[in-house]
Amino acid sequence: MPPGAEEVRFRALAAGDYVVDVASALGWIGNDVQWRDWHTVKRAGKNVQDQSNMGWISFRYGFPTGTVLYGMNFEAKLLGFEAWGELARNTSYFRYPSESGERLATDSDAFFLNVYRDMGRWDLGFEYTNIPSDFSTTFQALMQNPRQNVVAPFELVDDNDDWDEWPDRWEQERDFASLNLTPAPGSGLGFGVFPGLDVDNDGVRDNVWYNGGNRILTYYDQPFVFGDDFNNNGVVDGWENDNRADYPDDQDNRGGHGFVTFRPREDQDNSWVRIGRYDMRQPGGGGSDQTSYVKANYLEQWPGLGRVQAGYYGKRARDNIRNDLYRFVGGSYAVLPDRLLSRNSLQHTLVAGVHVNTDALPGLNFYSDILVEVNDQRELHEADFYQADGRITTVGYVARADYAWHLGENFTFGPMFKGVVNRTRAELSSLKAHSYTLTPIFRADYRLAPKTVLRGGILGLPFREMHRDLLRPFLDRDSWYYIFLLENLGNYRGIDVSTSIGFERYFDRLVSSHRVSSGAERYYIRLRIG
Repeated sequence: MPPGAEEVRFRALAAGDYVVDVASALGWIGNDVQWRDWHTVKRAGKNVQDQSNMGWISFRYGFPTGTVLYGMNFEAKLLGFEAWGELARNTSYFRYPSESGERLATDSDAFFLNVYRDMGRWDLGFEYTNIPSDFSTTFQALMQNPRQNVVAPFELVDDNDDWDEWPDRWEQERDFASLNLTPAPGSGLGFGVFPGLDVDNDGVRDNVWYNGGNRILTYYDQPFVFGDDFNNNGVVDGWENDNRADYPDDQDNRGGHGFVTFRPREDQDNSWVRIGRYDMRQPGGGGSDQTSYVKANYLEQWPGLGRVQAGYYGKRARDNIRNDLYRFVGGSYAVLPDRLLSRNSLQHTLVAGVHVNTDALPGLNFYSDILVEVNDQRELHEADFYQADGRITTVGYVARADYAWHLGENFTFGPMFKGVVNRTRAELSSLKAHSYTLTPIFRADYRLAPKTVLRGGILGLPFREMHRDLLRPFLDRDSWYYIFLLENLGNYRGIDVSTSIGFERYFDRLVSSHRVSSGAERYYIRLRIG
């Protein structure tokens, strides 16, 4: 660029589903970093597949200098309806990087609206959301820490799926974190991300006291969960973790959802039938999610005996929006691609479970749960994709039983057993599964003081945990694991403090493989504040 330039304009002939980005690599004076300000300046308004929108577009380049986020929300009641919503505007400021460079600004608006009415046995609901692809609450800023200066995103809206006082990117301490300060202000604090893992809804991850010893508390894990999966990626939305800012919906999503619910018994909130329609579009990405569904739930409880629960979910889905999975795999979080198994499908899901806990044997708990899921994939022809008729069928079963003896008020001990069977039939071998796991456990707790507990657990007693994979025998293993720790819970000036001193050891023997078996032991002292 010539010296003294104050403004740069570009002009281009564009057609189709275009997107234009600009970027520069400017050295930051006095620091050992470069500021790379890659950002989008123009894109097609629709997913145009031909050249019918051909025309000249123009845009200016500006270096990002600031972001302002402001908005309003509302709540209202009218004619028996409840309504609530929010409107937010993001204004981004730019300037050509010179002393007298021209300034410019861009605006992007996002909003959502919810309307609901409860009519006793019936209720109606509708929601609409629009979050454009260029709406953002992130600003690239120069960050300083003890090791180096870095250009990193400053988040005005954080990713905080566990709803505590620390952003998830601080707690997880992983390489994928958008900003890995050293040390982070909240590094190691909080209890980490646990959507779906706080079954008792007390705000604390259910397996926190074992911390790494979750092999013991896998007894409590429920592999079959009944609930909405509006993005059709195979994970119930309420149990899905992500690595994105907590917006009401994903970026580049515009559309609505309406439903009608009927309760056969007005006094029973856990038994109902719901019919709904979900229609979401991506103006920028060009994808769409159009799903019609019927959902039913039934729950019956008998005090002193137990309960029975069943749920059915049937849906007709046409969804080609990619919603990648964010899962804990191999000791760390990873982003796994959405395989888009519901591009054109008729799906049926049935989950049923029984919990027995009687007055005659109050220390005994027995759980039995079954899952049957059928995905009838219909033939589909798209410009760059073909799907043949096919069927993916999954059947799963889990049985759990535990018994607890109490000696006095302080000592509790007892055996636990869990068996899991999972089988999936499909045309693609990568989707097939056929395995079972048998897990015997013995666990004991001794309360030394009101807030001090000695805990212990052994997995693999009286026989080793057995995992057998009938399709991939190289994954067969026999395992044992034990953990002992002393835990103290306290409160200092209103802040909960947990101190654990422990020892754990495990061993995995690979029974059908030439790979080396593995084992390890660990001693640790851990302090948690939250």
